[in-house]
Amino acid sequence: MKYNWRSRPARLPRGGSRSGCFAVLPLSSGSFGASCSVGKVHLLFLLTLPLCIIGSFTFINTVTAQQVTSDGTVSTTVTTPDGKNFNIDDGTRRGGNLFHSFKEFSVPNGGSANFNNATDVQNIIGRVTGGSVSDINGLIQAQGKANLFLLNPAGIMFGPNARLQIGGSFLGSTANSFVFDNGFEFSATNPQAPPLLTINIPIGLRYRDNPGNITNQSAALKVDPNKTLALVGGNVQLDGARLLTPESRVELGGVSGAGTVGLEVNNNALRLSFADNAVRADVSLTKGAEVNVRGGSGGSIAVNAQNFKMTQVSKLRAGIASGQGSPDSKAGDIDIDATGAITLSDGSFIANAVLGVGKGGDTNIKTGSLFLTDGGQVSTSSAGKGNAGNVTIQARDEVSANGVGNGFSSGVFNSVNPGAVGNSGAINITAGSLSLTGGAQINASTSGQGNSGEVNIDVRDAVNMAGEKNGFFPEIVTAVFQGGKGNGGNISIKARSLSLTDYAVIDPMVYGEGNAGSAFIETKDFVSLSNTGRIYSSVSFPPAKGNGGDINIKTGTLSLTDGSFLSVNTFSEGNTGRVFVEARDAVYISNASIESNVGNYNDSGNTNVRIDSNVGNVYKAVGDSRDIDITTGSLVLTNGGQLTANTYGQGNAGNVRITAKDIVFDGQDSQGNRSGVYSTLQPGGIGDSGNIKITSRSLSITNGARLSASSEGNGTAGNLEVSADSIRLNNQAAISADTTAGLGNINLRSGDLVLRRGSNITTDATGTATGGNITIDTNVLAALENSDIRANAQGGSGGKITIKTQGLFGLVLRTQTDMQRLRPDDLDPNQLPTSDITAISQNNPDLSGTVNINIPDVDPTRGLFELSETVIDPAQQIAQNPCLRGGGEFIITGRGGFPTDPNKVLSGDNVRVDLVKPVASKVSSTSTTQKQSSTSATAKEIVPAQGWIFNEKGEVVLVAYDPTKTGIQREQPTPASSCAALR
Repeated sequence: MKYNWRSRPARLPRGGSRSGCFAVLPLSSGSFGASCSVGKVHLLFLLTLPLCIIGSFTFINTVTAQQVTSDGTVSTTVTTPDGKNFNIDDGTRRGGNLFHSFKEFSVPNGGSANFNNATDVQNIIGRVTGGSVSDINGLIQAQGKANLFLLNPAGIMFGPNARLQIGGSFLGSTANSFVFDNGFEFSATNPQAPPLLTINIPIGLRYRDNPGNITNQSAALKVDPNKTLALVGGNVQLDGARLLTPESRVELGGVSGAGTVGLEVNNNALRLSFADNAVRADVSLTKGAEVNVRGGSGGSIAVNAQNFKMTQVSKLRAGIASGQGSPDSKAGDIDIDATGAITLSDGSFIANAVLGVGKGGDTNIKTGSLFLTDGGQVSTSSAGKGNAGNVTIQARDEVSANGVGNGFSSGVFNSVNPGAVGNSGAINITAGSLSLTGGAQINASTSGQGNSGEVNIDVRDAVNMAGEKNGFFPEIVTAVFQGGKGNGGNISIKARSLSLTDYAVIDPMVYGEGNAGSAFIETKDFVSLSNTGRIYSSVSFPPAKGNGGDINIKTGTLSLTDGSFLSVNTFSEGNTGRVFVEARDAVYISNASIESNVGNYNDSGNTNVRIDSNVGNVYKAVGDSRDIDITTGSLVLTNGGQLTANTYGQGNAGNVRITAKDIVFDGQDSQGNRSGVYSTLQPGGIGDSGNIKITSRSLSITNGARLSASSEGNGTAGNLEVSADSIRLNNQAAISADTTAGLGNINLRSGDLVLRRGSNITTDATGTATGGNITIDTNVLAALENSDIRANAQGGSGGKITIKTQGLFGLVLRTQTDMQRLRPDDLDPNQLPTSDITAISQNNPDLSGTVNINIPDVDPTRGLFELSETVIDPAQQIAQNPCLRGGGEFIITGRGGFPTDPNKVLSGDNVRVDLVKPVASKVSSTSTTQKQSSTSATAKEIVPAQGWIFNEKGEVVLVAYDPTKTGIQREQPTPASSCAALR
């Protein structure tokens, strides 16, 4: 039998001994041939079946490992002096492009692959066609500034010792072919087709199904500044690898299916573009892998994948390196685009930082979902001289940050570090939902000289923040920290709902010098703060200095419970911000508060829920507490829930304005904090208490709750104004504008005002202060069960009480003399069992105030008459039948009379009409009509009345003429015109 053999041994180095093996295959099956050469001796073995004999030639396995061979298609020649180092010559040149084609391309540890290209070559374009993975664990080098493109669809593996020494960019890809703009392809999967070579540069990478993967374990792959290092798979994994390539561009891309990846080559820099519908694979960094492009300027990183994962303290770093850069330097961006999910865990992070001088680059993330866990972070920052870049995250579904790792909180950060000069950038998040749990944070802050950035969150569904871990709280912060000088950024949140619990915080705050930012929150459904959830904009303790920002909330329902609070405070030097709440449905505050306070931070463990505006005294705070404005359907404060505008230091307390359909203040918490609304100058404070204005359909204050604008320091109490259809106080409830320094007034307007069970309305003054005035305008005023209205003073003048009402029930006016007789020891009307009105001066009877009660002159008993005990015959109540044969009715319902004005009630000045007594009909006892009613026709004609006059008895008599006219009266109408027709 004759066999035809084909073989292509690898090219041997010149002058070297020939040793090695190559396998040859017969054109027909059944036999196997192998040729070996040792020195000058050539041996040919013809082996027939069984093929298991092949196993005895173990040296055959070594010939394909870690070598570079040509496939002979484009004149590529490969020589090696030692089987480790490979010289690559020739190839096919077209313009600035040099084409190479390899059957296999692997570089052993300690070996090299040397492209001996002309220095004017711009692009070296190489393909691997043999179907085996390129295992590169040595050096790849090229001459001049040429870019090197290496394409192997089977896969590429960079070992720990893989290195690059090239003057241009490097692209390692497992695509099937390079695509050119004239339609040519340089394919690695169809090498037998005549290659269509061109002078143009590639514009894309074409992939078929299941491209090979790229794995990098090297710590030494790098390119020169302003060049690109690109690895585009299959799945791309950096397994403990370090791509430390300053001022260059690194691109990592995963492709899992058929499609084309765009390729742009510009000044030796490459840039890839992935279509939105490209079928992508995964990219991962594990075991502390790092990509670092920091330098003087320009370094950037791009990742395109289906899923992108970083674990075990892996890192992406860009920015201006320490000691490098200039004021004109600009760092490049970090761009991550993953159609599936991005996960950063175990302390892994993405950071774009200014450590030297220059402007920081941005960090941009586009993904389906972003998960930051166990210390995973995304950040931009400045620790040198220059502004930090922005962080922008777009997630189709969710952004979730959870937990703490390696002493760091998971989350998104943008900061100016201590000693740095520059502004923090913005954090912008657009997502389906946002979750911060287990101490995770979103933080844009400054500790240097510069402003903190803004945080802008826009999510389709919910923002949830919950859970402390290892001393870290879930936070959204824009802060000027201690040592920092600059203004805090605003926080803007738009969502369907917002929930803060378990010490979660939203905090635009100043700890250094500068003004705090404001918080703008808008949700469709609700904002919920529970279990010490907090929203506040504050100026912290000295040396902090500046004004607090505003808090603006627009929602369906606002709920604060269990020690939560919403506050604008200053504890140092500066004014607080304002609080604006617009809740379409309701505001519920239970064991919580909304505050506008000048201070009083003493960490005393007071956990009542409140909305505050405070100025504090612990650190001698100086500034004004600003206003609280609430507009809602219902406002319900229970179990110690409060709205407060207080001054504990030096400054005026803010005003509180409430507009609601229904308002309920009820009860107190376990620490004695009473539910209600307060504007207070606290003891030791210097300034004036603010005003409270309430407009509502109904106001209910019960079970010890309070509505109070008072002064306990050096300043006047505020004014308290309520307009409501109904005001009800029950069980130790109070409306007060008490003072120790200057008067505060109460003005109540309502349909009815009812006080029960020890409830009070007071403007009492202690010391030498004058009692405030009380003005009440209501239809009905009732005070029952020892409920008082007081405008008393201790050493100063009593206030003025003015009451205008239609009815006054249960109240007893007590003069100074009355009180001295009834309670000579304390003159305290509270100790009397009656409900009292007082305006006295306890220490000086000559300084008693005044009480004016204005009740319209109406006796409610007038106009009433006693009903008959027997049924009245209507027939006997009419003097004469008004119509023939009963065509109509005339019904008397009572005594007559009309007010002088239709809009006024009946009073003593109105005309009262007494009707003429009816005349009984005389009917014969024998008449057959005796039992008929008085509706029988009479002989005298009935005519309509045209007016009325008083007779000599003072009775009203209807007359058939107009008494207001003189002269001849016109003829009266006939009876038929006013009676119904018979049927």
